[in-house]
Amino acid sequence: MAAVLHAVRMGLAYLVMLAVMSFNGGVLGAAVAGHALGFLLSRSLLLRRAESNHADDIGSAGAGQLPPSKIISSRS
Repeated sequence: MAAVLHAVRMGLAYLVMLAVMSFNGGVLGAAVAGHALGFLLSRSLLLRRAESNHADDIGSAGAGQLPPSKIISSRS
């Protein structure tokens, strides 16, 4: 199942790449806006889930912020 999902995601990524390479300003704007909106929604859902899972661990961190040790990063 993971391979199928990966293939679908990569196929969509290539289609977006081809659409952006058409040098149409409207298509480029829609691609950038869609990417930004998707990032915003996924990031806010990730933070909301982390806050609900670790509500007692947040302690003195401000609203909507997690302590640095709780942020999961793909960078290594």
